[in-house]
Amino acid sequence: PIRRATAPRPDSQIPPSTCLPASRESPPLHNNHREGARARARTEAAAISRPPTTRAMASTNGGFVSPLAATVPVEAVLFDIDGTLCDSDPLHHIAFQELLLAIGYNNGVPIDDEFFINNIAGRSDAEAAQNLFPDWPLEKGLKFLEDKDVKYRSLAMEHLEPVKGLHKLVQWVKDHGYKRAAVTNAPRINAELMIKLLGLSDFFQAVIVGGECEKPKPAPFPYLKALKELEVSAAHTFIFED
Repeated sequence: PIRRATAPRPDSQIPPSTCLPASRESPPLHNNHREGARARARTEAAAISRPPTTRAMASTNGGFVSPLAATVPVEAVLFDIDGTLCDSDPLHHIAFQELLLAIGYNNGVPIDDEFFINNIAGRSDAEAAQNLFPDWPLEKGLKFLEDKDVKYRSLAMEHLEPVKGLHKLVQWVKDHGYKRAAVTNAPRINAELMIKLLGLSDFFQAVIVGGECEKPKPAPFPYLKALKELEVSAAHTFIFED
């Protein structure tokens, strides 16, 4: 840095020789230049403070590139179905509401969104049955879930739609030649119906169902099975979940 020329105070410890003559002063920075310099300094400091893997993802303009960049070279892409490829939860909720009301569940009061999210959404049939009917034999609870799925499939046939941008993303994955699989906790009959209704029957090279694995998601077994079937490594696989 260039120090402005000033006459040292008598008690100053700075030798006069360290003070540059006025003719050597740098011109004052314009406010815009000063703010730009400060912004660059903040960006550099933030980049240094990031973990190494995050710093590696920072682009030269100070922004960020896709997390896919940390998975290079990408070999495969795995997709959840419910809530990821399609917004199916509202249809599941309606199916549960109708069948639970029919048996007088909760004294005839319809289940609300909070109850649905906390006890049903994203769970395997066995877990949902245990949450709903802790006093029932598991077989009876699973039979109720089967009846619910029949109702859900009838609703899906009429109302299921892909999430916005899905087919553009699907085409992008195909264009890049990535392997792909669906990994879901939905029963296989539901999973295959949704994939068909979404026009993805020829897209997925494998459909992995949590109920057919040692444990369903969020345990890793369905994902590990997908990696094995696609013959790809976890380090180079990207996953879409809700």
